[in-house]
Amino acid sequence: MAEEKDKNPNPGEQNPDQEKDKNLNPDEQNPDQEKGKKTDKQSALIASYKKGYPKEKAFHVTSDYQVFLEKDLAMAKIHQKTVDANKEVQTIKA
Repeated sequence: MAEEKDKNPNPGEQNPDQEKDKNLNPDEQNPDQEKGKKTDKQSALIASYKKGYPKEKAFHVTSDYQVFLEKDLAMAKIHQKTVDANKEVQTIKA
């Protein structure tokens, strides 16, 4: 039998080939996000959304990086409460 190549021989330890990106973890609050500044991840998201929605004037981003259009602020706030009620929706001007 051949063992799987990607299987971690020490299941209790993180496989170095499978490092997690800390920026993708919505539980870790970025200090810039608290100040209302765009994070690098938010900037990248908004750049791609601007291409798809060129007439939008603003986007709303939740702490788990869901993006909502300007008209959908209420939906963004509802979603944010289900993710983490202690964090706020960030509004990013396009």
